[in-house]
Amino acid sequence: MGFMNYLAPYSGKEDPEGWLERYGSATKAEKWSASQMFECVGLKLKKKAKDWFSNLTGKSKPKSWEQFLILFLEEFSIEDYQNTIAKLYLNRQKKGEKLKSYFTRYYKYLKKHETAVKREVAIRYAKSQADKLNKPLIPDPAVLQKEKNSFIKEESNKLILNEKSRVDAFIKGLRSKQYKSHFLITKPSTMEEVRRSVIHITRKGQWMDTTIVHGTCKSPPPNLR
Repeated sequence: MGFMNYLAPYSGKEDPEGWLERYGSATKAEKWSASQMFECVGLKLKKKAKDWFSNLTGKSKPKSWEQFLILFLEEFSIEDYQNTIAKLYLNRQKKGEKLKSYFTRYYKYLKKHETAVKREVAIRYAKSQADKLNKPLIPDPAVLQKEKNSFIKEESNKLILNEKSRVDAFIKGLRSKQYKSHFLITKPSTMEEVRRSVIHITRKGQWMDTTIVHGTCKSPPPNLR
């Protein structure tokens, strides 16, 4: 079990989806089956996560990797995708907040939304597989992967906030009438177009707004630097 040497245990504080991906990659390298992944996952849990797993008994105790995934993600997911959508629509530019800082904050909310959707889709896929546990047929791995990819794409498209809604929510949250008018006139159709406009306004110092010209942002997304 060489993966034990380089895979950090999950404590309950880290991103659950990110850890599951690392665990999956490590076990894939070891050529483990789903049953082996399930049998050994408890060895890579610690603190809060280990206590949670140890306390699963009776009907609540998972009996397969798919069942474990459902319980694990439901227990340690920070917030569901519906909450992240609500936060995007309720987000507002604060008084005195620079345009670049507002964009960066909104961008972070978008990333949280995408992560929450990815997590929700993973739960739904795990549940769909759990329902097939009693079927005697062993599916072809290639067919299974194709079905998984199709499922993830279809469910993600249902849950993810589309590009137009992302742009509309960003514009709605603007406090400055000048900025809001600018975006309503230029009509950006994607967040990438919004990003370019923010960079242009910031660098050119449009409307002589010194708070924008000299504004800085502690943690801008990579492409905004």
